[in-house]
Amino acid sequence: MEQNEQKWWTDHLHVTISDDRMHAYIQIHINDSESGSIPLLTARGMEHWLENKGIRFGLQTVVISAIATTPFQYRGQSVEIATGIPPVLGKDAVVEVLSGDARTVRPRLLADDRVDFFHITDICSVRAGTTIAKKIPPIPGRDGQDVFGRILPHPHPKDAQLPFGENVKIADDGQSILAAADGHLVYIPTKNQLHVFSTYTVEGNVDFSIGNIKFLGNVHIKGSVLDGFRIEAEGDIQIDGSVAAASVHAGRDVHILGGIQSRGKGVVQAGRNVRTRFVQTGKVIAGMDCLIQDSIMHSDVTAMRDVIVFEKKGVIVGGSVNAGERIVAGTLGSPMATVTQLTVGVRPDLRAERLQIERELKELQNTRVKSLQAISIFHASVQMGKPLSPEKEQLKHSVEKTLEFVEQQIVIKQERQTEIDRQLVLSGKSYVVGEERTHPGVKIGIDNYLYHVQDERTQPTRYFVKNETITPETYDVSTINHRQRL
Repeated sequence: MEQNEQKWWTDHLHVTISDDRMHAYIQIHINDSESGSIPLLTARGMEHWLENKGIRFGLQTVVISAIATTPFQYRGQSVEIATGIPPVLGKDAVVEVLSGDARTVRPRLLADDRVDFFHITDICSVRAGTTIAKKIPPIPGRDGQDVFGRILPHPHPKDAQLPFGENVKIADDGQSILAAADGHLVYIPTKNQLHVFSTYTVEGNVDFSIGNIKFLGNVHIKGSVLDGFRIEAEGDIQIDGSVAAASVHAGRDVHILGGIQSRGKGVVQAGRNVRTRFVQTGKVIAGMDCLIQDSIMHSDVTAMRDVIVFEKKGVIVGGSVNAGERIVAGTLGSPMATVTQLTVGVRPDLRAERLQIERELKELQNTRVKSLQAISIFHASVQMGKPLSPEKEQLKHSVEKTLEFVEQQIVIKQERQTEIDRQLVLSGKSYVVGEERTHPGVKIGIDNYLYHVQDERTQPTRYFVKNETITPETYDVSTINHRQRL
Protein backbone atom coordinates (compact mmCIF):
# COMPACT_ATOMS: atom_id res chain seq x y z
CA MET A 1 0.00 0.00 0.00
CA GLU A 2 2.89 2.36 0.79
CA GLN A 3 4.21 2.04 -2.75
CA ASN A 4 0.80 2.90 -4.13
CA GLU A 5 0.63 5.92 -1.84
CA GLN A 6 4.04 7.19 -2.89
CA LYS A 7 3.13 6.70 -6.57
CA TRP A 8 -0.10 8.61 -6.05
CA TRP A 9 1.73 11.56 -4.51
CA THR A 10 4.20 11.49 -7.36
CA ASP A 11 1.47 11.46 -10.00
CA HIS A 12 -0.73 14.16 -8.42
CA LEU A 13 1.56 16.58 -6.58
CA HIS A 14 3.74 19.29 -8.07
CA VAL A 15 6.22 21.12 -5.85
CA THR A 16 7.33 24.72 -6.33
CA ILE A 17 10.21 26.28 -4.36
CA SER A 18 10.62 30.06 -3.85
CA ASP A 19 13.80 31.68 -5.13
CA ASP A 20 15.13 32.15 -1.62
CA ARG A 21 14.33 28.51 -0.78
CA MET A 22 12.37 29.66 2.24
CA HIS A 23 8.97 28.48 1.02
CA ALA A 24 7.74 25.25 -0.58
CA TYR A 25 4.32 25.06 -2.27
CA ILE A 26 2.37 22.09 -3.69
CA GLN A 27 -0.36 21.96 -6.26
CA ILE A 28 -2.75 18.93 -6.31
CA HIS A 29 -4.12 17.78 -9.63
CA ILE A 30 -7.08 15.32 -9.35
CA ASN A 31 -9.74 14.53 -11.92
CA ASP A 32 -13.32 13.86 -10.85
CA SER A 33 -13.09 10.39 -12.37
CA GLU A 34 -10.28 9.49 -9.97
CA SER A 35 -12.29 9.98 -6.80
CA GLY A 36 -12.91 6.24 -6.41
CA SER A 37 -9.33 5.14 -7.02
CA ILE A 38 -7.49 7.17 -4.34
CA PRO A 39 -5.41 4.83 -2.15
CA LEU A 40 -5.19 5.25 1.62
CA LEU A 41 -3.22 8.48 2.14
CA THR A 42 -1.35 9.34 5.34
CA ALA A 43 0.40 12.44 6.61
CA ARG A 44 3.51 10.42 7.25
CA GLY A 45 3.44 9.11 3.68
CA MET A 46 3.23 12.64 2.31
CA GLU A 47 6.09 13.79 4.58
CA HIS A 48 8.17 10.85 3.35
CA TRP A 49 7.45 11.82 -0.27
CA LEU A 50 8.48 15.47 0.47
CA GLU A 51 11.67 14.32 2.18
CA ASN A 52 12.52 12.32 -0.91
CA LYS A 53 12.22 15.61 -2.80
CA GLY A 54 14.73 17.12 -0.35
CA ILE A 55 12.16 19.16 1.58
CA ARG A 56 13.03 18.30 5.15
CA PHE A 57 12.66 21.44 7.26
CA GLY A 58 9.70 23.54 8.33
CA LEU A 59 7.03 21.06 7.22
CA GLN A 60 3.51 22.30 7.98
CA THR A 61 2.23 19.17 9.72
CA VAL A 62 -1.31 20.46 10.23
CA VAL A 63 -1.66 21.34 6.55
CA ILE A 64 -0.11 18.01 5.52
CA SER A 65 -2.53 16.10 7.73
CA ALA A 66 -5.51 18.00 6.25
CA ILE A 67 -4.38 17.32 2.67
CA ALA A 68 -3.86 13.63 3.37
CA THR A 69 -7.36 13.40 4.83
CA THR A 70 -9.26 15.41 2.18
CA PRO A 71 -7.06 15.90 -0.89
CA PHE A 72 -10.08 16.89 -3.07
CA GLN A 73 -10.56 20.11 -1.06
CA TYR A 74 -7.10 21.34 -2.06
CA ARG A 75 -7.07 20.44 -5.74
CA GLY A 76 -6.20 23.29 -8.04
CA GLN A 77 -4.68 25.31 -5.18
CA SER A 78 -1.14 26.31 -4.40
CA VAL A 79 -0.60 25.45 -0.76
CA GLU A 80 2.48 26.34 1.31
CA ILE A 81 3.65 23.07 2.68
CA ALA A 82 7.01 24.03 4.26
CA THR A 83 8.41 27.27 5.62
CA GLY A 84 12.04 28.02 6.41
CA ILE A 85 13.29 30.22 9.25
CA PRO A 86 15.23 33.29 8.11
CA PRO A 87 18.37 34.22 10.02
CA VAL A 88 17.76 36.71 12.82
CA LEU A 89 20.07 39.66 12.65
CA GLY A 90 21.74 40.70 15.89
CA LYS A 91 22.36 44.28 16.94
CA ASP A 92 25.76 45.89 16.88
CA ALA A 93 27.05 47.26 20.16
CA VAL A 94 26.51 51.01 20.53
CA VAL A 95 28.06 53.61 22.81
CA GLU A 96 25.76 56.23 24.24
CA VAL A 97 27.51 59.48 25.13
CA LEU A 98 25.97 61.90 27.61
CA SER A 99 26.51 64.87 25.30
CA GLY A 100 29.32 67.11 24.21
CA ASP A 101 29.48 66.08 20.56
CA ALA A 102 28.77 69.62 19.45
CA ARG A 103 28.47 73.03 21.05
CA THR A 104 24.88 74.20 21.18
CA VAL A 105 24.74 77.76 19.92
CA ARG A 106 21.35 79.36 20.10
CA PRO A 107 19.66 82.26 21.90
CA ARG A 108 17.53 81.42 24.92
CA LEU A 109 13.78 82.04 24.69
CA LEU A 110 12.51 83.78 27.81
CA ALA A 111 9.13 83.22 29.46
CA ASP A 112 7.62 86.35 27.93
CA ASP A 113 8.71 85.25 24.44
CA ARG A 114 11.63 87.66 24.39
CA VAL A 115 14.98 86.32 23.22
CA ASP A 116 18.06 86.47 25.46
CA PHE A 117 20.90 86.99 22.98
CA PHE A 118 23.40 87.09 25.84
CA HIS A 119 22.78 83.37 26.46
CA ILE A 120 24.07 81.58 23.40
CA THR A 121 26.41 78.73 24.36
CA ASP A 122 25.41 75.69 26.40
CA ILE A 123 28.46 74.02 27.90
CA CYS A 124 28.18 70.35 28.77
CA SER A 125 29.67 70.42 32.25
CA VAL A 126 30.19 67.23 34.25
CA ARG A 127 31.33 66.41 37.76
CA ALA A 128 34.03 63.88 38.55
CA GLY A 129 32.53 60.42 38.90
CA THR A 130 29.65 61.12 36.52
CA THR A 131 28.89 58.41 33.95
CA ILE A 132 29.52 60.14 30.62
CA ALA A 133 29.36 57.19 28.23
CA LYS A 134 27.91 53.69 28.36
CA LYS A 135 28.25 50.75 26.03
CA ILE A 136 25.18 48.70 25.20
CA PRO A 137 26.62 45.23 24.42
CA PRO A 138 25.89 43.55 21.07
CA ILE A 139 22.78 41.40 20.87
CA PRO A 140 23.52 38.04 19.20
CA GLY A 141 21.45 36.91 16.24
CA ARG A 142 20.31 33.41 15.24
CA ASP A 143 21.04 31.17 12.26
CA GLY A 144 18.20 30.29 9.93
CA GLN A 145 17.32 27.23 7.81
CA ASP A 146 15.74 26.91 4.42
CA VAL A 147 13.14 24.26 3.55
CA PHE A 148 15.96 21.93 2.44
CA GLY A 149 17.43 22.07 5.94
CA ARG A 150 20.49 24.01 4.93
CA ILE A 151 21.81 26.40 7.63
CA LEU A 152 21.59 30.11 6.79
CA PRO A 153 24.26 31.74 8.95
CA HIS A 154 23.54 35.17 10.42
CA PRO A 155 26.14 37.94 10.34
CA HIS A 156 27.80 38.37 13.70
CA PRO A 157 27.09 41.75 15.34
CA LYS A 158 29.98 44.12 15.75
CA ASP A 159 31.34 45.14 19.10
CA ALA A 160 32.05 48.80 19.88
CA GLN A 161 35.08 50.32 21.52
CA LEU A 162 34.52 52.73 24.38
CA PRO A 163 35.83 56.20 23.61
CA PHE A 164 38.77 57.36 25.67
CA GLY A 165 40.58 60.61 26.21
CA GLU A 166 41.73 63.18 28.74
CA ASN A 167 40.38 63.01 32.30
CA VAL A 168 38.19 59.94 31.76
CA LYS A 169 38.36 56.42 33.20
CA ILE A 170 36.67 53.06 32.68
CA ALA A 171 34.15 52.08 35.35
CA ASP A 172 34.50 48.84 37.29
CA ASP A 173 31.83 47.19 35.13
CA GLY A 174 34.01 47.69 32.05
CA GLN A 175 31.01 48.98 30.13
CA SER A 176 30.96 52.64 31.16
CA ILE A 177 33.20 55.68 31.05
CA LEU A 178 33.36 58.02 34.04
CA ALA A 179 34.61 61.59 34.27
CA ALA A 180 37.86 61.58 36.23
CA ALA A 181 37.64 65.32 36.94
CA ASP A 182 35.20 68.20 36.88
CA GLY A 183 35.13 69.82 33.50
CA HIS A 184 33.77 70.34 30.01
CA LEU A 185 32.71 67.23 28.10
CA VAL A 186 33.87 67.06 24.49
CA TYR A 187 33.11 64.09 22.22
CA ILE A 188 34.89 63.68 18.88
CA PRO A 189 33.07 60.86 17.02
CA THR A 190 35.45 60.78 14.06
CA LYS A 191 38.33 59.88 16.38
CA ASN A 192 36.22 58.03 18.96
CA GLN A 193 37.62 60.31 21.65
CA LEU A 194 35.88 61.53 24.77
CA HIS A 195 37.55 64.23 26.83
CA VAL A 196 36.75 66.10 30.01
CA PHE A 197 38.68 69.34 29.79
CA SER A 198 39.17 71.19 33.06
CA THR A 199 39.48 74.46 31.15
CA TYR A 200 36.85 75.88 28.81
CA THR A 201 38.58 77.97 26.17
CA VAL A 202 37.13 80.74 24.00
CA GLU A 203 39.42 81.51 21.09
CA GLY A 204 38.26 85.14 20.71
CA ASN A 205 36.05 87.66 22.45
CA VAL A 206 33.06 86.93 24.63
CA ASP A 207 30.41 88.58 22.46
CA PHE A 208 27.05 87.70 20.93
CA SER A 209 28.58 84.75 19.08
CA ILE A 210 29.54 83.18 22.42
CA GLY A 211 27.16 84.57 25.01
CA ASN A 212 27.34 84.21 28.77
CA ILE A 213 29.51 81.42 30.18
CA LYS A 214 28.89 79.35 33.29
CA PHE A 215 31.38 76.57 33.92
CA LEU A 216 32.40 74.42 36.88
CA GLY A 217 36.10 74.36 35.93
CA ASN A 218 38.53 76.99 34.63
CA VAL A 219 37.77 79.45 31.83
CA HIS A 220 40.32 80.91 29.43
CA ILE A 221 39.24 83.81 27.22
CA LYS A 222 41.83 84.57 24.54
CA GLY A 223 40.13 87.84 23.67
CA SER A 224 38.17 90.38 25.72
CA VAL A 225 34.84 90.37 27.53
CA LEU A 226 32.48 92.91 26.00
CA ASP A 227 29.71 94.98 27.57
CA GLY A 228 26.82 93.17 29.21
CA PHE A 229 28.21 89.64 29.26
CA ARG A 230 28.75 87.40 32.28
CA ILE A 231 31.36 84.74 33.02
CA GLU A 232 31.07 82.40 36.00
CA ALA A 233 33.61 79.71 36.82
CA GLU A 234 34.17 77.60 39.90
CA GLY A 235 37.90 77.53 39.17
CA ASP A 236 40.16 80.20 37.66
CA ILE A 237 39.38 82.71 34.93
CA GLN A 238 42.09 84.03 32.63
CA ILE A 239 41.30 86.79 30.16
CA ASP A 240 44.06 87.66 27.70
CA GLY A 241 42.37 90.92 26.70
CA SER A 242 40.36 93.34 28.82
CA VAL A 243 37.02 93.48 30.62
CA ALA A 244 34.47 96.13 29.73
CA ALA A 245 31.13 96.68 31.50
CA ALA A 246 30.74 92.97 32.20
CA SER A 247 30.52 90.60 35.16
CA VAL A 248 33.29 88.13 35.90
CA HIS A 249 33.00 85.73 38.86
CA ALA A 250 35.59 83.06 39.75
CA GLY A 251 35.66 80.62 42.63
CA ARG A 252 39.44 80.94 42.73
CA ASP A 253 41.61 83.45 40.83
CA VAL A 254 40.91 86.00 38.11
CA HIS A 255 43.84 87.05 35.90
CA ILE A 256 43.19 89.76 33.32
CA LEU A 257 46.21 90.48 31.14
CA GLY A 258 44.71 93.72 29.91
CA GLY A 259 42.72 95.83 32.30
CA ILE A 260 39.27 96.55 33.71
CA GLN A 261 37.42 99.52 32.31
CA SER A 262 33.81 99.10 33.38
CA ARG A 263 32.39 102.65 33.37
CA GLY A 264 30.79 101.98 36.73
CA LYS A 265 28.98 98.85 35.53
CA GLY A 266 29.60 95.18 36.13
CA VAL A 267 31.97 93.58 38.62
CA VAL A 268 35.07 91.38 38.75
CA GLN A 269 34.98 89.03 41.74
CA ALA A 270 37.31 86.23 42.82
CA GLY A 271 37.25 83.80 45.73
CA ARG A 272 41.00 84.32 46.05
CA ASN A 273 43.05 86.79 44.01
CA VAL A 274 42.36 89.31 41.26
CA ARG A 275 45.36 90.25 39.13
CA THR A 276 45.23 92.78 36.29
CA ARG A 277 47.11 95.68 34.70
CA PHE A 278 44.76 98.48 35.72
CA VAL A 279 41.29 99.17 37.08
CA GLN A 280 39.43 102.20 35.75
CA THR A 281 35.86 103.04 36.86
CA GLY A 282 35.45 99.42 37.85
CA LYS A 283 34.31 97.32 40.79
CA VAL A 284 36.58 94.55 42.07
CA ILE A 285 36.11 92.15 44.99
CA ALA A 286 38.84 89.69 46.01
CA GLY A 287 38.62 87.03 48.71
CA MET A 288 42.35 87.43 49.32
CA ASP A 289 44.49 89.93 47.36
CA CYS A 290 43.91 92.44 44.60
CA LEU A 291 47.18 92.76 42.67
CA ILE A 292 47.34 95.63 40.18
CA GLN A 293 50.27 96.43 37.93
CA ASP A 294 49.77 100.09 37.03
CA SER A 295 46.82 101.96 38.54
CA ILE A 296 43.45 102.01 40.27
CA MET A 297 41.45 105.02 39.09
CA HIS A 298 37.99 106.10 40.26
CA SER A 299 37.07 102.53 41.18
CA ASP A 300 35.53 100.53 44.02
CA VAL A 301 38.06 97.88 45.05
CA THR A 302 37.74 95.51 48.02
CA ALA A 303 40.16 92.78 49.12
CA MET A 304 39.87 90.69 52.26
CA ARG A 305 43.65 90.87 52.67
CA ASP A 306 45.79 93.22 50.52
CA VAL A 307 45.48 95.69 47.68
CA ILE A 308 48.88 96.15 46.04
CA VAL A 309 49.80 98.32 43.03
CA PHE A 310 53.10 96.84 41.87
CA GLU A 311 54.78 99.51 39.79
CA LYS A 312 56.73 102.04 41.85
CA LYS A 313 55.04 104.75 39.80
CA GLY A 314 51.69 103.05 40.25
CA VAL A 315 48.82 105.16 41.50
CA ILE A 316 45.56 104.92 43.40
CA VAL A 317 43.35 107.90 42.71
CA GLY A 318 39.66 108.53 43.27
CA GLY A 319 37.03 106.06 44.33
CA SER A 320 37.19 103.76 47.32
CA VAL A 321 39.75 101.06 48.09
CA ASN A 322 39.23 98.69 51.03
CA ALA A 323 41.56 96.00 52.34
CA GLY A 324 41.61 93.75 55.36
CA GLU A 325 45.29 94.34 56.05
CA ARG A 326 47.30 96.53 53.63
CA ILE A 327 47.01 99.03 50.81
CA VAL A 328 50.27 99.76 48.98
CA ALA A 329 50.91 102.00 45.95
CA GLY A 330 53.57 104.36 44.63
CA THR A 331 51.29 107.39 44.65
CA LEU A 332 48.12 107.98 46.64
CA GLY A 333 45.70 110.59 45.26
CA SER A 334 46.44 113.27 42.66
CA PRO A 335 47.76 116.87 42.48
CA MET A 336 44.13 117.96 41.96
CA ALA A 337 43.32 116.74 45.50
CA THR A 338 40.94 114.16 44.10
CA VAL A 339 38.98 112.59 46.95
CA THR A 340 40.41 109.10 47.44
CA GLN A 341 39.07 106.90 50.22
CA LEU A 342 41.45 104.20 51.54
CA THR A 343 40.27 101.89 54.33
CA VAL A 344 42.11 98.99 55.98
CA GLY A 345 41.71 96.76 59.00
CA VAL A 346 37.95 96.68 59.07
CA ARG A 347 36.78 93.12 58.40
CA PRO A 348 33.00 93.31 58.65
CA ASP A 349 32.72 89.81 57.22
CA LEU A 350 34.84 88.35 60.01
CA ARG A 351 33.18 90.41 62.71
CA ALA A 352 29.73 89.36 61.50
CA GLU A 353 30.83 85.71 61.38
CA ARG A 354 32.22 85.95 64.92
CA LEU A 355 28.95 87.37 66.23
CA GLN A 356 27.06 84.54 64.53
CA ILE A 357 29.41 81.97 66.08
CA GLU A 358 28.88 83.53 69.52
CA ARG A 359 25.11 83.13 69.13
CA GLU A 360 25.48 79.54 67.91
CA LEU A 361 27.85 78.66 70.77
CA LYS A 362 25.37 80.02 73.29
CA GLU A 363 22.61 77.81 71.86
CA LEU A 364 24.91 74.79 71.75
CA GLN A 365 25.96 75.32 75.38
CA ASN A 366 22.31 75.53 76.46
CA THR A 367 21.57 72.29 74.61
CA ARG A 368 24.60 70.67 76.24
CA VAL A 369 23.46 71.63 79.74
CA LYS A 370 19.94 70.31 79.13
CA SER A 371 21.28 67.06 77.68
CA LEU A 372 23.57 66.51 80.68
CA GLN A 373 20.67 67.18 83.06
CA ALA A 374 18.46 64.65 81.24
CA ILE A 375 21.19 61.99 81.26
CA SER A 376 21.78 62.62 84.99
CA ILE A 377 18.08 62.01 85.68
CA PHE A 378 18.17 58.72 83.77
CA HIS A 379 21.25 57.56 85.68
CA ALA A 380 19.70 58.54 89.03
CA SER A 381 16.59 56.52 88.23
CA VAL A 382 18.67 53.45 87.50
CA GLN A 383 20.72 53.88 90.69
CA MET A 384 17.47 54.02 92.68
CA GLY A 385 16.55 50.60 91.32
CA LYS A 386 14.02 51.81 88.79
CA PRO A 387 14.87 50.22 85.43
CA LEU A 388 14.16 52.36 82.38
CA SER A 389 11.33 51.36 80.12
CA PRO A 390 12.16 50.60 76.48
CA GLU A 391 10.78 54.03 75.52
CA LYS A 392 13.01 55.79 78.07
CA GLU A 393 16.02 53.70 77.00
CA GLN A 394 15.43 54.91 73.43
CA LEU A 395 15.07 58.49 74.66
CA LYS A 396 18.29 58.20 76.70
CA HIS A 397 20.15 56.91 73.64
CA SER A 398 18.82 59.81 71.55
CA VAL A 399 19.91 62.37 74.18
CA GLU A 400 23.38 60.82 74.35
CA LYS A 401 23.74 61.06 70.55
CA THR A 402 22.61 64.68 70.70
CA LEU A 403 25.18 65.45 73.39
CA GLU A 404 27.95 63.84 71.31
CA PHE A 405 27.03 65.92 68.25
CA VAL A 406 26.73 69.15 70.28
CA GLU A 407 30.15 68.70 71.89
CA GLN A 408 31.72 68.12 68.45
CA GLN A 409 30.09 71.30 67.13
CA ILE A 410 31.28 73.30 70.14
CA VAL A 411 34.89 72.29 69.42
CA ILE A 412 34.52 73.20 65.71
CA LYS A 413 32.94 76.58 66.48
CA GLN A 414 35.55 77.44 69.11
CA GLU A 415 38.40 76.60 66.71
CA ARG A 416 36.87 78.86 64.06
CA GLN A 417 36.39 81.59 66.65
CA THR A 418 40.08 81.38 67.56
CA GLU A 419 41.06 81.62 63.89
CA ILE A 420 38.87 84.69 63.39
CA ASP A 421 40.37 86.33 66.47
CA ARG A 422 43.84 85.67 65.05
CA GLN A 423 42.88 87.31 61.76
CA LEU A 424 41.33 90.29 63.55
CA VAL A 425 44.54 90.74 65.51
CA LEU A 426 46.45 90.80 62.23
CA SER A 427 44.04 93.35 60.83
CA GLY A 428 44.80 95.44 63.93
CA LYS A 429 48.30 95.79 62.48
CA SER A 430 47.00 97.11 59.19
CA TYR A 431 48.51 100.06 57.35
CA VAL A 432 48.44 102.14 54.17
CA VAL A 433 51.61 102.94 52.22
CA GLY A 434 52.40 105.66 49.69
CA GLU A 435 55.88 104.64 48.54
CA GLU A 436 56.69 107.82 46.65
CA ARG A 437 54.01 110.45 47.17
CA THR A 438 50.73 111.10 49.00
CA HIS A 439 48.51 113.99 47.85
CA PRO A 440 45.98 116.03 49.81
CA GLY A 441 42.42 114.79 49.37
CA VAL A 442 43.32 111.26 50.45
CA LYS A 443 41.19 109.97 53.33
CA ILE A 444 42.63 107.07 55.28
CA GLY A 445 40.59 104.85 57.59
CA ILE A 446 42.26 102.26 59.81
CA ASP A 447 39.93 100.29 62.04
CA ASN A 448 37.81 102.99 63.70
CA TYR A 449 40.24 105.85 63.11
CA LEU A 450 40.23 108.44 60.32
CA TYR A 451 43.01 110.60 58.86
CA HIS A 452 42.71 113.32 56.20
CA VAL A 453 45.90 114.09 54.31
CA GLN A 454 46.21 117.91 54.34
CA ASP A 455 49.73 118.41 53.02
CA GLU A 456 51.51 116.66 50.20
CA ARG A 457 54.08 114.12 51.33
CA THR A 458 56.90 113.33 48.91
CA GLN A 459 58.67 110.72 51.03
CA PRO A 460 57.82 107.04 51.41
CA THR A 461 55.12 107.09 54.07
CA ARG A 462 53.38 104.39 56.07
CA TYR A 463 50.11 105.27 57.81
CA PHE A 464 49.29 103.14 60.86
CA VAL A 465 47.56 103.38 64.24
CA LYS A 466 49.72 104.56 67.15
CA ASN A 467 48.47 105.86 70.48
CA GLU A 468 44.88 105.66 69.25
CA THR A 469 45.50 107.87 66.23
CA ILE A 470 46.65 107.37 62.66
CA THR A 471 50.29 108.35 62.39
CA PRO A 472 52.26 108.97 59.18
CA GLU A 473 55.77 107.52 59.38
CA THR A 474 58.57 108.18 56.93
CA TYR A 475 60.78 105.16 56.30
CA ASP A 476 63.75 104.03 54.25
CA VAL A 477 62.46 102.12 51.18
CA SER A 478 65.51 99.87 51.20
CA THR A 479 64.64 98.54 54.64
CA ILE A 480 61.02 97.53 54.06
CA ASN A 481 59.54 95.37 51.34
CA HIS A 482 55.77 95.69 51.51
CA ARG A 483 55.40 93.01 48.84
CA GLN A 484 57.51 90.32 50.46
CA ARG A 485 54.50 88.13 51.36
CA LEU A 486 53.41 88.14 47.72
